[in-house]
Amino acid sequence: MISFNDGVVIPRDENCSLTVYLEDENTPLRLLIEVIHSNFTMIGIKFTSKDAETQERLHNLIERMTTVQENLVKEQQLYCRESEG
Repeated sequence: MISFNDGVVIPRDENCSLTVYLEDENTPLRLLIEVIHSNFTMIGIKFTSKDAETQERLHNLIERMTTVQENLVKEQQLYCRESEG
């Protein structure tokens, strides 16, 4: 889920790009996403990027931010299954 301070209208099933600027990296993380849920101040997304470098950088980011290691393993397994399909 991504939340916004102000209202936003992004239709469900819309394909978008998401750029994440990380404090400790010079190159932003650019992700292709699909909007799977949308309301006034939040969207739910599905990552659709497939290249190995992006997957690794995304995994490293989530790993640094997570506080529950079991959730990280589950999310990684789910993402890998969806990437194969």
